[in-house]
Amino acid sequence: MSTDHKDKPDAMGLARSIAKAGYATRRQAEDMVRSGRVRVDGKRRLDPYMAVTPDQEVLIDGVQMTEIIRAYYAFHKPDNVSTHPSGHQSRLLGDFLPRTVPGIRPAGRLDAGTTGLLLLSNDSSWNAAAASGHGYDKEFLVTVTGIVSDNQAEVMAAGVQLPRAGYLRPSLVRIESRYRHRSVFRIALTGAKVRQIRALCAAMHMNIERIHRVRIGPVKLELLKPGSYRALSQAEIEGIRGGGGSVNSGGDVQSIASGKPASVGDFLLQRRYRLVAPWLPADCDKLLDFGCGNGAQTLLFAAHARTICGLDISEGFLDEFRAEADAWGLADRFETLHYDGLDIPAADGAFDALMTFEVLEHVPHESHALAEMRRVLSPGGRLVISVPNRWWIFETHGADLPLLPWNRVPFFSWLPKRIHDRYARARIYSRREIERKLVAAGFRIDRALHITAPMDVVKWGWLRGLLRNTIFGSDATRVPFLSTAVLVVATRDETA
Repeated sequence: MSTDHKDKPDAMGLARSIAKAGYATRRQAEDMVRSGRVRVDGKRRLDPYMAVTPDQEVLIDGVQMTEIIRAYYAFHKPDNVSTHPSGHQSRLLGDFLPRTVPGIRPAGRLDAGTTGLLLLSNDSSWNAAAASGHGYDKEFLVTVTGIVSDNQAEVMAAGVQLPRAGYLRPSLVRIESRYRHRSVFRIALTGAKVRQIRALCAAMHMNIERIHRVRIGPVKLELLKPGSYRALSQAEIEGIRGGGGSVNSGGDVQSIASGKPASVGDFLLQRRYRLVAPWLPADCDKLLDFGCGNGAQTLLFAAHARTICGLDISEGFLDEFRAEADAWGLADRFETLHYDGLDIPAADGAFDALMTFEVLEHVPHESHALAEMRRVLSPGGRLVISVPNRWWIFETHGADLPLLPWNRVPFFSWLPKRIHDRYARARIYSRREIERKLVAAGFRIDRALHITAPMDVVKWGWLRGLLRNTIFGSDATRVPFLSTAVLVVATRDETA
């Protein structure tokens, strides 16, 4: 190694300085030096490790090296495009990259047949953080041949032992659609690689037709067209750098399962309706049902607003909602919105009232969801929200407990939060806890009560009827132990 300037505190290796400036990776910079493309103070240098200082002139292909302005992009990779420069596909990634910014490279790879979100930058350390996926998850839409059953989705969500990849437990599994001989499901994995998804599907005997990446930590693909790119926001850049943006972060439940909507005519739907209807504004123009599912609950409120919007993360459920509204002859009164798990696709103050029934426990980002609810409500708008009650005897959504063949162990939800959240399939709340979170999100609490357990899990009709007519007869109860959910009525607080 050359000894020139090596004792100066600001000296560094030639190849390293080129890589730090953003012109190439360290290995590429070493090859550039060895191939004679680099001159230092007018002399061609072939030693990539020679020490140079900032006051020396470094020329690359005859052009003076300067510190490159860092640039960060989200790119929608089309099908049959290789991220490897030696790929033999019809097109290479370089054909789509911005020409005006030097040193742009992909953060990780997607094989030629996988489409969707790819991150790009000329910041090698940021690229390394993005490629590793450490601290956040990556989300995919997977299309497979055949019908994926609810049981298969539950098995994947619970975790699968793979021959080479080890134990794999997704942070999110949700069936998006089933149509004829094809199914689409959404899956999120921390530090996910496409080969892990392929291995998981192989273990489940699923034939993959398409893998499409839609999110990397806090960065979403959204409506970006194939072959196009956009600059990342500062929040997205720092989110990747800091390893933020996982579906379950900040001491939250480790693996949140997807929710399952109630069916038309369910006893609980009528109970909720009787409790909620009196609290909706008398002159309500637009009402939003956040997490409407198949619309079985939403349709009951047809008379309470001129326009009702149902929002859900599952396109399949929204299709069922639209079909049911049409069957009721109410298609002109209802609208549907697709939820991407983060932002509500509506303008600020778009709704006079918002209702959401046992959905908050499933959303990827709890605090962000509450902030979005407040944002889309008009000043003084009404929020009606129900969440699972911590003090119900059984865990509402079940838990994946070790060494036990069943998931509804009595009093599990009463355990300390750190133990509960390790094994639970969804969040759970006490009345005080949900009230505190709503106040922090900018709401004023108007009323809170406990919804009496509907006892719909009781298999014997005679016993179910007896319980509903006696102990569990009223819609609301003062005894938390007899309640499956907490219902809170709140108003958007303009002083917050």
